[in-house]
Amino acid sequence: ETSTKMHGLIVELRDRYNKVVKFLRCDNAGENKKTEELFKARGLGTQFEYTAPDTPQQNGKAERKFATLYGRIRATLNALDADPDFRTKLWAEAASTMTLMENISVKRRGEKPPYTKFFGKDCQVIPYLRKFGEIAVLAEGQNLMGKRTNKGIEAMFVGYSKDHAMGVYRWYCFDTETI
Repeated sequence: ETSTKMHGLIVELRDRYNKVVKFLRCDNAGENKKTEELFKARGLGTQFEYTAPDTPQQNGKAERKFATLYGRIRATLNALDADPDFRTKLWAEAASTMTLMENISVKRRGEKPPYTKFFGKDCQVIPYLRKFGEIAVLAEGQNLMGKRTNKGIEAMFVGYSKDHAMGVYRWYCFDTETI
């Protein structure tokens, strides 16, 4: 799916944000050749640069970013003290949330965060930040009557919704084991 996903991202950057991707640096893996062929066939004009085989140091900045991101994801999941299956289930949610945190964080004094540089405005989620893994009771339906009845379902915060207004979160529901 790499070729079609990358193509969709490049087209969205161009059409929605008026950003043109001029160069893509890739390793010499086969899927990157397919991506280049797709881009040429669809006339995106993106130039591909390939690194030498087995030389991740040629892409050092990206490799360090990935190492830092993976470290944050692992630390976040370690803080949950979860079993390996549960960690696997939450990996993508943690990755999405930690990527957002990376993009809205200031790196150096006086410098704007990457999100602000790209969009020209502050991220709207900042006033709604929550701790990954925090537990909450989510109200369910109209069944809120009675002293001894449950007022909702127990869930764990796992991220921010991309398709809704700010303050709408993604929760892992323990009863149904779904997000």
